[in-house]
Amino acid sequence: MKKYLIFILLLLTALVQAGSITFHKDAQEFVIQNKKSNKVIKYYLLEPDQSLEFQTFNADTLEVYSRCLDKPFQNYSYILEAKGQKVVIQKSARTSSVSETVSGQTISTYNKITLEDIGSQEIRLTNNSKQRLIFKPNLKNSSASKQKIDYISFSPQNYNKTATVQVRDKKYTYYNSEEIEFTVEGPLYLKVISRLIFQNTLVDSYNYRFQVFMDNDLLGEYKEKAYKSDVAILPADKQLIPSSGDVNIIRIPSGKHDLKICDSDSNRDLIFNFYISKNAVKVEKQ
Repeated sequence: MKKYLIFILLLLTALVQAGSITFHKDAQEFVIQNKKSNKVIKYYLLEPDQSLEFQTFNADTLEVYSRCLDKPFQNYSYILEAKGQKVVIQKSARTSSVSETVSGQTISTYNKITLEDIGSQEIRLTNNSKQRLIFKPNLKNSSASKQKIDYISFSPQNYNKTATVQVRDKKYTYYNSEEIEFTVEGPLYLKVISRLIFQNTLVDSYNYRFQVFMDNDLLGEYKEKAYKSDVAILPADKQLIPSSGDVNIIRIPSGKHDLKICDSDSNRDLIFNFYISKNAVKVEKQ
């Protein structure tokens, strides 16, 4: 079981670094098929006024495919919220001669929009049409898959206190606060390693979350499930058990930016460690 959990954590870390999409739990899957190849493709269904929310990680190009389910097929629209902007997307629909639902019902051809340099952020799609629509977000490529990124340790400017985490024979400084603040100058990659401190030794896992703000705007909310670490300890208090480290890579655009890491839940004790890409142009220090 221990080896299996380590493998899963390594796999999840690799996926995040290679670019990935995480959907919220309430996303409703909808499967279609290609009549010629019999290939099955997964979309997400949105009824009128419903929204689809998902988080991108370390992504270069995001493609959003959309289709209409309800005949007669006609023009439709949806709202895209990304990069701090809200845009109404309008598309036309016509009957597809290639694709259909798995039950054999007719659907429209697909429309596609492309967003470049999307990075790591929360994205929302809202169906503001009267028809039922299906969507397929897809990452075309990713930044981290093109290059090897070297990181150096980074200390925030404002925090409450520090905690030392020992992993085998190495010690690392983590930061504990409801709000951790620092200023950086991009472009750069920020690696955030988060751990939950288990107060109850009888509980093996906990869900937790934290938010990242950039220049007072919400950049993303990160949801994790913590498991007790088999190798990490807190030398100052060995009665407490830290979780395994969860890794998130955040792409920071060009310019000077104020970042804030917020612990979203008052009943969770979280600690954070930070690294920035070594080729960062400048880091603001005080």
